[in-house]
Amino acid sequence: MNLVRQTQKASNAKLREFLNSDSLLWRAAAMDEISNRLQTDFDDNLLKMLSEAVCEKRNREIFVRGTITVAHVGMFALARINHFKAREKFLSLLSIFKDADLKDLIWYLESEGISIAFSELQTA
Repeated sequence: MNLVRQTQKASNAKLREFLNSDSLLWRAAAMDEISNRLQTDFDDNLLKMLSEAVCEKRNREIFVRGTITVAHVGMFALARINHFKAREKFLSLLSIFKDADLKDLIWYLESEGISIAFSELQTA
């Protein structure tokens, strides 16, 4: 069974295990699945799990492809959630990305169809 199917069938507790995995692919897949769940049934605990994963140092330092980190994947997952708490968390987490890393994040988000207003960057 592939990563996506396994994360789709996983309990929230199992998703937390995937977020703690040594495999960056499991972590990224779990972030995507958490985003999917939050879009259909918002849960503060899942939002917290996703936010904590974005903040993890290893997720900000390990590259999935090119200059895109696991944390960037998590930020994209957060940005896709249509809920004010997710938006607030997304904006607050922008501050952990500095200089070139922030530029890479913005590029990645825009390549995925998500744009960030300059004013949002200033308040983050």
